[in-house]
Amino acid sequence: MISQFGPFTSYQVNVDANGNNIVGDAANECSISVDPTDGNKMAIGWRQFDSVLSNFRQGGWGYTTDAGVHWTFPGVLENNVFRSDPVTSSDETGTFFYLSL
Repeated sequence: MISQFGPFTSYQVNVDANGNNIVGDAANECSISVDPTDGNKMAIGWRQFDSVLSNFRQGGWGYTTDAGVHWTFPGVLENNVFRSDPVTSSDETGTFFYLSL
């Protein structure tokens, strides 16, 4: 989903390779951080559920190097490790951090 609002363009993060919604995807509580040395680089973390019917959540994450036009999703932080309430941050050198319960 790409939304235009005046001079701003918003790109939906959780899409498939063709830019479509992922059917059955269950993710929420996202946290996004921007690299202070390069505004084109951002990292995002979220609670990732196996499906909309699951209560087991993991630490999903992704990143962009082109200001959010395209996103890469390497998977969850650790397979089969319960995580919740993610928070992301970036320090002054552009190193990203991910913290969760």
